[in-house]
Amino acid sequence: MPSRAGDSDLPSLAEILAAAEQSWVSSPALIAVTWGPTHLLVFQNDTSCRLVGRRELGQPMHVAFPELGPAPPANLDRTLATGKTTEVRHASGGLPDVAGHELVLHYVISPLGAPSAPLGTVMTAVDVTAEVNAEQSAARARLVAELTEAMAGSIDPDTALQAMTSRLVPEVADLAAVYVTPVAPPEGGAAPASPPVAMTIAPDLQAAVGQPPPPSPRQGPSPWDASLAAGRTVLIEVADVLAGGTNDASGRWLQDAAARNLAVVPLIVAGELAGAVLLMAAGKRSAYTSADITFLEDVTARAGAAIAHLRTYQQQRQIALSLQRALLPSRPPALPGFEVAARYIAGGDDVEVGGDWWEIHQVSGGLIGFGLGDVCGRGIPAAVLMGQARAGMRTAAIANLGPAEVLRVLDSHVHDLVDLPSTPAPGPMPPKFATAVYAIYDPAANGQLRVANAGHPPLLLRYPNGVVSQLDAPPGVPLGLGIDGYEEVEFPFPAGSLLLGYTDGLVESRYMPIDVGIRRLVEVLTGFHVAEPLETLADRLLSFADRSDDAAFLLMLSRP
Repeated sequence: MPSRAGDSDLPSLAEILAAAEQSWVSSPALIAVTWGPTHLLVFQNDTSCRLVGRRELGQPMHVAFPELGPAPPANLDRTLATGKTTEVRHASGGLPDVAGHELVLHYVISPLGAPSAPLGTVMTAVDVTAEVNAEQSAARARLVAELTEAMAGSIDPDTALQAMTSRLVPEVADLAAVYVTPVAPPEGGAAPASPPVAMTIAPDLQAAVGQPPPPSPRQGPSPWDASLAAGRTVLIEVADVLAGGTNDASGRWLQDAAARNLAVVPLIVAGELAGAVLLMAAGKRSAYTSADITFLEDVTARAGAAIAHLRTYQQQRQIALSLQRALLPSRPPALPGFEVAARYIAGGDDVEVGGDWWEIHQVSGGLIGFGLGDVCGRGIPAAVLMGQARAGMRTAAIANLGPAEVLRVLDSHVHDLVDLPSTPAPGPMPPKFATAVYAIYDPAANGQLRVANAGHPPLLLRYPNGVVSQLDAPPGVPLGLGIDGYEEVEFPFPAGSLLLGYTDGLVESRYMPIDVGIRRLVEVLTGFHVAEPLETLADRLLSFADRSDDAAFLLMLSRP
């Protein structure tokens, strides 16, 4: 036997195979033999022919089996070069059976001839597709059960959806994200690209390429919008996307992530497209195929209840926000001798709308009423109570009542409004009380300011010399408790003074205690110059609101 044979040494090959050929032909395992450095296919047994089809002998392996790719398999080169046996379990390299179904093989590549100088290789493989599919089905069933349990145990829809994406990565995807369509598109055009409400990326992928960039605004519908609207899952080949000339940040990120393809699974709630789950296969993970769609749709169907809950929350928030804005004045009134500015900003998208309000008006005798309040609830009930409390504040002031009397009337009014039946209705917890501060400027009393407080943050007054004081009226109890006990205090309010009232959303958050927030306001007021437009100061103060809560404030400057 020669120490190294060329591809043309077929007589030597025949001598080598003669003894083993009979047992190989009838073996239940798939057996193939290659010869020489170019890995010519020189033998294929009957089991292999039945399963993957008869291939042309005498051709290099990558020609006889084009499904394996354009180059010789690396394991063949390695075995021929080292003489060492290679074993691969559960290999799914894209080789289909004669029916077109991808096979999973457990195979061994052994040297043919002396290990020190092999002449070729012998590949022996067992079809383990059914075994692997059964294991995969069992694993997927466990995943669906665990996913259902994790989502059911979540305290809110956001947590449920995050639990879902966290469970899908890395078992099913390298990236999983949930997108929810807005409940109501903005006026005058299509909704802007929205970030996902939940997303998880595999840690190694995130370390390599970072977080994916935010979605870019899209001009017109995407090619797959119609399929998603019809409830059909879409498989998007990343290679096709990149070949189409996509050079934006998302396309570059997909390329850097070695993404194979994306599965976009529609989320249908009550017959309406409510969003989609995006899954990405990257790196060594096999691309998603049509055979995976049923499983992916079963998994994402678990998100339906959370999406429905989230969209209900979004609808209620939008209604409450619209109601809140409708019940607040669109702009402060013009007051002779004064410049006035006001702002209201709702909390972030993940924060329910509250019941903050401001009110300023002129009553008989040149008096000016100045008030702010904050209902202790959220959502539509808080917005409704806010509207009624603000109207009550204005009505009491028009009746020419003093600040303490105004708060007493409001306390009784709010107490009646929150005295609800003991059985709560479904939805947000109804509000139980409100805080408020109310002041009256009296030009006839040497420009005095009378102030009363019902558990609200104190007013701030900047005097013409730049000194800022807290108007610490005795802190009465919040409105609605029916306890009374409000007192008013007088403070001088000379020409050139600036009054600021605000709700706690401007000065307090989970990261900042209220006293620190008030000190920030004092610093800004101290540095204010009366020649500066009041609207500029209002914009500066608005930047202090971190939107973890609603915020409202009112400024009144007495021009000298």
